[in-house]
Amino acid sequence: MIAFLLLQLTVVDTPRSVEAPVRALVQSRDLLRARRFTELKTALEGAERTGTEDELEWMTYAFRSDDADIPGLLDGWVREEKTSWAPLLARAINLGHRAGKARGAGWASQTSGEQFRRMSELYAAMRTDCAVALSRKPDLCACHAAIVRADKNDESDPRVIDAALKACPKSYSVHVERVVGLRPRWGGSYEEMRGAIELARKLGLDEDEVLNLEGFIAADYASLLSDEGKPQEALKVIDAAIQKTPARALMYERAMLQRRLGNATETLAAVNEAIQRANGGWEFSSRSVVELLAARVWALHELQQDEAARKDIALWVALVPFFNARDVEKAHGIPEAPIAPATTELKR
Repeated sequence: MIAFLLLQLTVVDTPRSVEAPVRALVQSRDLLRARRFTELKTALEGAERTGTEDELEWMTYAFRSDDADIPGLLDGWVREEKTSWAPLLARAINLGHRAGKARGAGWASQTSGEQFRRMSELYAAMRTDCAVALSRKPDLCACHAAIVRADKNDESDPRVIDAALKACPKSYSVHVERVVGLRPRWGGSYEEMRGAIELARKLGLDEDEVLNLEGFIAADYASLLSDEGKPQEALKVIDAAIQKTPARALMYERAMLQRRLGNATETLAAVNEAIQRANGGWEFSSRSVVELLAARVWALHELQQDEAARKDIALWVALVPFFNARDVEKAHGIPEAPIAPATTELKR
């Protein structure tokens, strides 16, 4: 009993905040919707100049949206801005997102010719925008990563990855697209993934990032086990890999598995650790953060920490605004706040 209480005191702590990256995405989305194109261009160009990919990626996640207004707004920005790469990158990212939606998530055998045709059409438009953006800034790694992502889904031209690695040899995003595109489910192999990871190391990618790339191998194997209905076996794979390399990709996978297994205390601890290792969420994608928030909301409610859960729901709704905070609360059995309903407003 004492050991159990000590465990509770150890792991049921204050949830790690992901407010900073969410705020960057919301700022970008708000500027676009308000047609404040000059400010948005300045913000994106400034983020790119810092030399880190995380802030620029979070700002451009705003364009990976199903909002029907976004394409028209981006078209207007491209027409208005004649010299910057920023609006072209923004529209390219939106086109890539729409291409993925058009194709769907089914197996190739379950995907129609029309779905593939529409995907290819959108990817072609994306490549055109990135070509112009790269003519203005040849080392725009975000565009190189987008083209590599499209290539693994649509075409297969070895010159694409060669060009990307030549322009951006130390880009984590480019290496991620390369490595995950070599997973067995994409027709590759774990041996090929290891070869791509070793190349990243030789090209000078930061060692912590290389270790995170290595985590994708165990994470992929564990996800296959989980899909086969073997979450306990998958968790053993992840825990063994974490003992060797506590990479954030593995921490994320452990959080998802603990949630699937219904372990609230362990889920909360795993989500907190994942966010902490990802520098407050900056080093995750917006999709990963949404999934982590959803897992933590469930865990917090199970552990009778509804006020903390409401704070996570506010961030969740800020990332995915077509959700309603109160609907999310009801779905999790969280009672309405006694003083005021949860707000989706982020501190500025």
